[in-house]
Amino acid sequence: MLTSPAGRSALEGLDSVDRIWMADKHGFDTPGGLLSPTGLRDLAPLLAELRRRRYDDLLLFHHLTTWFGVAKYTALTRAIAARRTIGLDNGRGKFLDVRVPDEGFGHAHEVEYGLEIAAAAGARARDDARIEIALESRDRRRAAELLGETGASPATESAPRRWIALHAGGGTYSLARRWPPAAFADVGRTLARETEAGIVLLGTEVDRSASDDVAALLGGGVLNLVGRASVKETAAVLERCRLLVSNDSGVVYLATAVGTPVAAVFGPSNDRAWGPYPAARHRVVRATLPCAPCFYRDKRLGTPQGCPTRDCLKLVTPEMVLAAARELLPA
Repeated sequence: MLTSPAGRSALEGLDSVDRIWMADKHGFDTPGGLLSPTGLRDLAPLLAELRRRRYDDLLLFHHLTTWFGVAKYTALTRAIAARRTIGLDNGRGKFLDVRVPDEGFGHAHEVEYGLEIAAAAGARARDDARIEIALESRDRRRAAELLGETGASPATESAPRRWIALHAGGGTYSLARRWPPAAFADVGRTLARETEAGIVLLGTEVDRSASDDVAALLGGGVLNLVGRASVKETAAVLERCRLLVSNDSGVVYLATAVGTPVAAVFGPSNDRAWGPYPAARHRVVRATLPCAPCFYRDKRLGTPQGCPTRDCLKLVTPEMVLAAARELLPA
């Protein structure tokens, strides 16, 4: 697997991955990145090593959305020079040897698109395909420490889940995905009262501002772990939670990987492509508008920062999210 540092954190330990190659892909998200002498100097030895290994197949799990993306992935695949290159084709994938039809964002979930690429390479997916993460005992011990449960047994399906998690951030790619902190606080306050569960806030440092606002609105009794847990430690905390209420973000997938139900708030982003998977075990809460989603829609990038008013998020009420959460919480 060739992935980013964050991807490596999530993939390490999986028995389906024999080796992880790491590159800072975000350094090459713009044409300026490719012109950076430092970036190219760091990337060149890695590409040379991958080429030397003469891989049989290269599976490209990316949509070809922009002209720059097409140029970048064309250059990448030619540099690695696998015997066969397999990927999604929306009409721009002429450099691919095996082309899997790409009908656009949301025509299928990204997990399902990935499985189609694997099938085109000759693999057979399990009927119960799901997102996975490999947690170790140290991750679970650290999660227990962060939650103040030192000495508690490792999380299992039968272990009590005393927490409800909130994720009010959503990374740096698009701040337009963030539901208001006041709405998260309303949901957290009500769920804490109804379930007698503790409320824990999760996220990375980029989510600090929104999360601190939620913590201030909730007052005492909330545990703010934002910026204090690694990827796997966050997953281990979620393993001990009854529910996650979150914006569209990577934290959603950590929860699904450990079997924690998710009530996910979506606005301008595409839940049909990136909603919690499998959909039947979780809930997506969104306002149905003809303009939404407005980015990663059809075969286009769209507008990642949404529109000025972001009505798709304003129209999502705490009552709507609470209704979804109550459906997911055990009786």
